[in-house]
Amino acid sequence: MENENEENYLIDANTTDVVEIINTLNEKLHKKCDKCRLSITQEKDQDIQNIAHYGDFTKTDDPVLCFYYENKCISSLIISRDDDKIQYIAKTNTDFENKKINTLLIAVLFIIANKMNKNIKELVVEIAKDVSAYILIKNFDANLWGFYDKMDINTEFENQEDEEGAVFQPFPSFKNEDKTFSNIEKKVKEYEEIAEGNKVYCIADIDSNTQKKANELFDEIIEKLKITGGKRTRKNRKRKSNKSKRKYKKKQSI
Repeated sequence: MENENEENYLIDANTTDVVEIINTLNEKLHKKCDKCRLSITQEKDQDIQNIAHYGDFTKTDDPVLCFYYENKCISSLIISRDDDKIQYIAKTNTDFENKKINTLLIAVLFIIANKMNKNIKELVVEIAKDVSAYILIKNFDANLWGFYDKMDINTEFENQEDEEGAVFQPFPSFKNEDKTFSNIEKKVKEYEEIAEGNKVYCIADIDSNTQKKANELFDEIIEKLKITGGKRTRKNRKRKSNKSKRKYKKKQSI
């Protein structure tokens, strides 16, 4: 029975539906950036040096979703699953940070998740960085979960006998909260303290609602996408610096 259950939750990045979706998204992406492309693979013989990633994924069959620029994977999600949930580890080349490429890949993951396996229902991320919570809460109505006693967070229960104690449950929803990075960062720290050393997770549903949001977010990001060859070279910085000096000398001579 265990093996049968295991089979029910295997993820396959090579299904016809996944391939077709990636091709369709690439058509949109190429109109904005002809040097950019999306790719997802479970092959172990890929050029590891050419992929931005954490850890060694060559020992597993975990799919790797990549954003390529000039044939180099500058941002990736290594995707794994736990029963009906999927998880990811994200990494972006430091030269291409703050361009929302990681957010774009997360949107793609929402779009293809249950095409890799129809039983996938949720995306779960262990909160290691507040930015993970920010992306998922702001864009996909995710919520923070952890092991805690409801009496520690809700004064409604403070005079009642504690029957359950610490259980894995959602923290108060962000539905009516300010979804700015600073407020989410504040809440993450607050909930980590309440969880008393236990891990805090960010969980989002994978359904027609979040997939609709993901498609809209993908279109929004590529509409504003601007990618160059990365950081400015030392030569360019030096040239700019010399130009500034010339201007300064000219002012002195007036």
